[in-house]
Amino acid sequence: VNLLFIIACIGSSCMTLSMKSLTNIPTFVANGTAAWVCCGFLVATTLTLHSYPDTHQLLCPGNSCGNGWKIPDGFAYVLAFVVIVMTVTPYYLNSIAAKHIDGSLISAYTAVQPVIAALTSVAVKTLYPDTNLELPHVSALFGVGGIFLGLAIVVSAAKSPESQRLKQD
Repeated sequence: VNLLFIIACIGSSCMTLSMKSLTNIPTFVANGTAAWVCCGFLVATTLTLHSYPDTHQLLCPGNSCGNGWKIPDGFAYVLAFVVIVMTVTPYYLNSIAAKHIDGSLISAYTAVQPVIAALTSVAVKTLYPDTNLELPHVSALFGVGGIFLGLAIVVSAAKSPESQRLKQD
């Protein structure tokens, strides 16, 4: 699963950097194009992963997901939240940011997503202790430290005088 996370981070960064070329197009066209490209990629990826028994078994070990296509009762609201609030909105904001912010700084956002997910897991488990949600492993703290160290390096490099000079050229 860590390999899939790495692939997702690389794909998200590539998508963000490729949006830079779309920023010369009027904003509504660029945002719409980026959103449809991302949606198409995500649908194709989902269909591909669930079409092969080996990848389906990797993502849903045992019989935990059945055949992978059933949405549990009451889950539609959660799915709508994930699609609208956690996917469409961030990609929309990324496309706006691509016009005004350096691409490496935007890509740093991708690295923060697992930290936000871990903190959300802790908050949900604290509010609802009887859920089956598992808390992140203690080793995740080392990953969080590495993420923030990497972000500090990216931000400091983006603010360096040499970086500012290169932007002006």
